[in-house]
Amino acid sequence: MIKKLDNRFSLSNEEFNETLKKLDNPEGIQMLLEDIKKFIIIIRSYLYKSPSYDDWIKIIYEKIDASIPTEIKNKCNSCNGKGIKKECKICKEFYDNGDLKVLNPIIAFVDFIELNNHLFTSKELKFSLTQEFFSNFKIVDGQVSFDAKRFDKVLNTNILMLVKEKFSKMDSLVAIDKINDILEELESHKTIADVSGREMYQIVEPQIKLLKTILNKHENKLKFLKLEFDAKRIKETEAEDENLKTSSNNSNDESPYDEYENVFRKSMSFQTVIEHFEIFTIKNSQNGKPFLTNEQLDLFIRRAFCGEINLPKQKFNQIPKGEKFIIQYRFREFYDKNYEHFGTVQVQDDFIKLLTDNFEGWEFKNVKNNFANKPKTTLQLL
Repeated sequence: MIKKLDNRFSLSNEEFNETLKKLDNPEGIQMLLEDIKKFIIIIRSYLYKSPSYDDWIKIIYEKIDASIPTEIKNKCNSCNGKGIKKECKICKEFYDNGDLKVLNPIIAFVDFIELNNHLFTSKELKFSLTQEFFSNFKIVDGQVSFDAKRFDKVLNTNILMLVKEKFSKMDSLVAIDKINDILEELESHKTIADVSGREMYQIVEPQIKLLKTILNKHENKLKFLKLEFDAKRIKETEAEDENLKTSSNNSNDESPYDEYENVFRKSMSFQTVIEHFEIFTIKNSQNGKPFLTNEQLDLFIRRAFCGEINLPKQKFNQIPKGEKFIIQYRFREFYDKNYEHFGTVQVQDDFIKLLTDNFEGWEFKNVKNNFANKPKTTLQLL
């Protein structure tokens, strides 16, 4: 089956002439009324407040009426120069010609806005552009004309500003993906237009040029962020290696909690506790600081495992969103590794309370409901 070409961004002379031919007489207009109605309905929706579509049409035809030369009015027996009636044959020609001159730009304008409806999302913007559209109709000696060249500049300027606004503020990865899709589509239309003898709309080339400029900025931004991230990661890795080295050197030393009995579970060594939770002092939050300082970790262990319940609750250093589940899951892992000390799996609540009873900002019910949920990122030592 032969596929129908997608010609949204181009026009052929044959199509243009065929459209003019159909709209060149009253009979042709009547044949296309059903199609025209949909454009009228849409442009009415753009003018959701005063002046409305009917207001503008009334203004145009009043200007037609007022500008018909007196010598032509005087030739009409019905009008006799005192007023214009549509039933008057001579004057009706001016109105019929006005219908054609108004409908053609309306169809082209609505087509353009709907084609770019992903950009023209603002109700107020569509209203303002439609007001500008109708202001470009000129009536001289009863003849209607439309300043398409001037209005095209207005439309093209607006669409380029909208493209820049939309994609410049977007996340770089998302923007690059979307811009590449649009560029691929526009370039495909150019190829189709070239091989089929069609003429691209004037807005296409400037839009491609602008999109490529914005794409280049986003790609450069990503390159910079990658270099910045790599440098930061190298620094963090060096710090982690140093901490691990220090931790390894201290692992053979006596535990600072040997004088205590583990009130959480006697059979659990303090070294097990330290090795599991010291990662909070080694790994950094996305704000660049460790989740806990060494002093905070010490206070947590003494409060939760040594029974010094008068010590204050601690507070994790974390960014507002995205790290809560990472912290919570570390306590879930502690449960998974150590519930056997209790001889049963029915001790999950005790492990949850290690978090909720010893740190600020954690509610038991919320943690329990999400305790088994594993985040995309977890805290692990490489």
